[in-house]
Amino acid sequence: MGPNRNADYDISRFEVHSDLRVGPQFQFFTQLQSDYAIGKRVLTPVDQDRLDVEQAFVAWLQPLAGGTLKTRLGRQQFGFDLQRFVSVRDGPNVRQSYDAAGSTMSTVSGGTSRSIVTRCRIGTCGRSTT
Repeated sequence: MGPNRNADYDISRFEVHSDLRVGPQFQFFTQLQSDYAIGKRVLTPVDQDRLDVEQAFVAWLQPLAGGTLKTRLGRQQFGFDLQRFVSVRDGPNVRQSYDAAGSTMSTVSGGTSRSIVTRCRIGTCGRSTT
């Protein structure tokens, strides 16, 4: 069991975002998030984060070879393999985001190819910032 045997605590997640689209090709997205675990005695990095930039990226869409190439750069959320391999981690209170650069190529026939270079944010991947 552990020090939080009594599960009488509340969790909250407050998010606010801005999504600016410039023409059909450019997107500028920012999202702030504030997470609290009110009444929980032992807090971990996945329980509470008072205020943080959850996402802040720029995206560029470009028609290419009969499909669409989408490139993103910045802090973002994404998932792979039904979110079993890489996830935004909705179970804990603080969602997972990544500092990443990536591209997705979608073809007219429905095929998709994705490439991402990323690093997990310190304090949100099971490592403490202290």
